[in-house]
Amino acid sequence: MRLRFEEEYIEAFFTGLTLLFFLISLKYEIAWIGAYIFGSIFTLKSTVESLREKRVDVDLLMLLGAYGAAYIGKFHEGAFLLFLFNLGNTFEKFAFKISKDSLKDLLSLRPERALVLKNNQWEEVPVEEIKAGDTVLVRAGERVPVDAEIVEGKASIDLSLITGEYIPEFKKEGDRVVSGALVIDGSLKLRALGGIKESTLEKIIKLVMEAQSLKSKTQTLAEWIGQKYTLAVLLTLPLVYGLFYLILKDHYQAFYRLLIHLVVASPCAFVISTPLTVMSAIASAARKGILFKGGAVVEDLHKVKWIALDKTGTITKGKPKLKEIRVLCGCHTEDEILTIAASLESNITHPIAEAITSSARGKNLKTLDFKDVSYKLGYGVSGRLNGNIWEVVSARERKESGIVLSVKKDGIDEAVLILEDELKEGAKESIQRLKEMGYRVIIISGDRRGNVESIAKAVGVNEFIAEASPEDKLRKIEELSKSGGCCMVGDGINDGPALAAATFGIAMGTLASDVALDTSDVNILSDNINLLPKAFEISKKSYGIILQNIVISLGSVVLMILLNLFGVINILVGVIGHEGTTVLVALNGLRALFLK
Repeated sequence: MRLRFEEEYIEAFFTGLTLLFFLISLKYEIAWIGAYIFGSIFTLKSTVESLREKRVDVDLLMLLGAYGAAYIGKFHEGAFLLFLFNLGNTFEKFAFKISKDSLKDLLSLRPERALVLKNNQWEEVPVEEIKAGDTVLVRAGERVPVDAEIVEGKASIDLSLITGEYIPEFKKEGDRVVSGALVIDGSLKLRALGGIKESTLEKIIKLVMEAQSLKSKTQTLAEWIGQKYTLAVLLTLPLVYGLFYLILKDHYQAFYRLLIHLVVASPCAFVISTPLTVMSAIASAARKGILFKGGAVVEDLHKVKWIALDKTGTITKGKPKLKEIRVLCGCHTEDEILTIAASLESNITHPIAEAITSSARGKNLKTLDFKDVSYKLGYGVSGRLNGNIWEVVSARERKESGIVLSVKKDGIDEAVLILEDELKEGAKESIQRLKEMGYRVIIISGDRRGNVESIAKAVGVNEFIAEASPEDKLRKIEELSKSGGCCMVGDGINDGPALAAATFGIAMGTLASDVALDTSDVNILSDNINLLPKAFEISKKSYGIILQNIVISLGSVVLMILLNLFGVINILVGVIGHEGTTVLVALNGLRALFLK
């Protein structure tokens, strides 16, 4: 069997050998050669690769420092420098590995095999073989292999590792389930909506991995400065040596101070100050069901002044419920009106129709046999019963809040149906948190003014725009983006232009359209609106960690250079200070993995 070792472990092994030979050299001096050999392998490899790309980096500085120490007879100091530098590099690589490996929770959600119906028999096949239209069986304790629709069965499913929602959801025939969902109890017979490559889970994994590779502005700047700074250190070495020689009047002492300068001036900690924090924050947010599309979003999301919210599906559930039946004449009961309305709406696939028909089913009302039923988009539905024409149509002219429908018989109003779109749990509290964080919140909706005003009051928002077309939303978002920056939060196709035009766009909820998901900078995978302020908190805290790391790394370089200038430190202290700062910055960056 062929064993494969990851580079991090090989480098850790060589670092251990460097330490071993360094310790032996304290008694048998010749062993310093072994410390130099094992301590130089990875550093020399990295240096050669950089020079081939016409770049210089800190590895070259460390090599010059270590071999310069050997030149003046400081073999032990040079060996110890190589050991600590390799130790710092190893720790840094393991820190990045920890950040990347935090995504294994998502990767582990992919089942390798599934039961598929073939020739009227259940056959276990690799999930890669599942195609759209295949019938798949998922039992208790198993995960859904691909996005699918339930054709038979019911079960409680756990979506916590995908959406961050820890309360199991009950699913039944006709509901859709996403890949990676865990069936807690019961069993489901599913119709696959696509293969594994088109599944929600695969898209999430791909998105997070791409996001971790996208650099933020600070990271790009840090890398640029790191390269230019390293080159500047090399080019100014003659001047530094000359300065120390003028002060000390001794070649040996001036060269020794030059070596210390090489070590302490290295920008290792500064270069990793941002990327490790960003990667950790992206991984941490993904486990909560928040997908940041790149480091720039993590770093800058919290800097906007305005947060614009769509209403339906963002603040509200997007599933209206029948609130009231108001009969306008004494010739009908509420149940009779509901029966008539549900009978007309029974063949229409629309959230309002579903609200009416589900209310009738809840009362066990039987539908009537209407003739010549027709549906007119934006107006309503009509049909003939016993020679009379009945209609259920929009009554936008009425002042009641909510969705108002008029039930008409031969053109005369017989009753009014009032539906309301319920607020999501925690909507008011989440918006209050955003306001407490200093953001100005505005609701922009295409719904009529009465509905939007009612929702705005319920959640404590003073600014709102109602009856807004996609063009109206776009214009307002562009205006707000120029006035301190604006984050647009929406879920529908009509929100696409506004999400794209905003400083940052957030696609919200399980019902978010593909347009919203594609044009947004952040995807919140569940309907839990509490994750909205959480996204801004993660951004703000991550940015704080980045600033801390920059101050620590640059402050350490300045302090150590000054201490060396005044002859306070030797090369061992310089190495410990340099590598200690690198380790401290890495540990601080990893804190972003545990942001709450």
